[in-house]
Amino acid sequence: MAELAGFPAELLEAFSTRTGEVQAEFAERVAAGHEPDGATHAAAQRASRAPKKVIADDEVRAIQVRRLAEAGWTQQQVRDLGAQRPGVPLPPTPAEVAALYDRLIGPRGLAEHRPTFGLREVHQAVAEWAGDRLDTETIAVLAERILADPRLVLLTAAGRRWRSRPELTYSTVDLLRAETELLGLCRRGSSQIHVPVGLVEQAIDVVSGDLRRAGGGRAVRLTDEQARVVRAVLTDERLVRPVVGPAGSGKTEAMRAVVRVFTAAGYPVVGTTHGGRQAEELRDRLGIPTRVVSGWLTLLDNTDPTRAWRPGTVLIVDEATQVSTRDAQRLFAHASATRTVVVAVGDPAQLGAVGAGGWFAHLVNTDANVPALADNQRPRGPQLAEIRAVLGELRSADPEHAWRALDRRERPAARV
Repeated sequence: MAELAGFPAELLEAFSTRTGEVQAEFAERVAAGHEPDGATHAAAQRASRAPKKVIADDEVRAIQVRRLAEAGWTQQQVRDLGAQRPGVPLPPTPAEVAALYDRLIGPRGLAEHRPTFGLREVHQAVAEWAGDRLDTETIAVLAERILADPRLVLLTAAGRRWRSRPELTYSTVDLLRAETELLGLCRRGSSQIHVPVGLVEQAIDVVSGDLRRAGGGRAVRLTDEQARVVRAVLTDERLVRPVVGPAGSGKTEAMRAVVRVFTAAGYPVVGTTHGGRQAEELRDRLGIPTRVVSGWLTLLDNTDPTRAWRPGTVLIVDEATQVSTRDAQRLFAHASATRTVVVAVGDPAQLGAVGAGGWFAHLVNTDANVPALADNQRPRGPQLAEIRAVLGELRSADPEHAWRALDRRERPAARV
């Protein structure tokens, strides 16, 4: 329990007799040979607890006054400690302000969860930190000084807002450096992994056969689009190989063929995702060892990375858009150092990272040769062709048009 604010420790200790009793009993039991653990402490609590007894109010008051006197206090002095005083918070010191600037500009500050921010976010952060210690004018001054810090970078002043003031957008040097290093890792370096063409075609046939058996013998197989993505991933010579794979597009089957080829060629394959449940699902679907991104980073940062990823390892990153820029930069740096091939699968139209992200969307939007899955494989059959078309429109710049199209087709079940 928290101590009473404003009451000196010696006064509190004078009335905290129970703690002393337990500690004395605990010391005696340890001296008698008991282990100094939680069980001994619990036994000391039970053994030192005196039976409850009823005492008259006058007697209780007399005991308290005597104990106060023994501690060198009077009743009036205790009343004075609890008296109401006008709160006059102390203003922050220069050292506290400097620490605030370091925190807000660092990885856990303004750019922790978003890659850019403006004056409004800086004001909010300073006001939250200041509480009632600063007035609005001083908060504004501190916020303006933060924006002048050389560790921040002005990105754009294109927008307009209140009273025609420019909407300035900032980021941090730290995050921009991580982004630059990450994109550099994605665009440079070649791998030494090569797989025979025969294995690629064989894996496509095997996975197609698995799909037919799972479908009760129906003519189900990897689509031409899925097969093209499999071939593109396996013949790519880069260390980082991005793949666009929306939900329902059949990326699991395509990645199953990729895993089969790499494994058959003698290359170990591991997986990672941002979330724990996603990692379990990836392990179950592809049959490969998986860890969450933070788990891999903890292992790689604190051991010899080549023991976890020997040269020739393949790392499949599922739902890559949910991996923050800083985590992706650290993860891909380890991959580059160990010559590990990274297959990053994601969908820029789906959920982004909790931390500052956006790297995957930028990567695939600036590279015209990224293999992509587009056809939705879940609603099959000609009777659902219109629905598939509408689902494709939902990924466009005008999703409202897709919802209106569903309304016109009068398919409430599909709409849900």
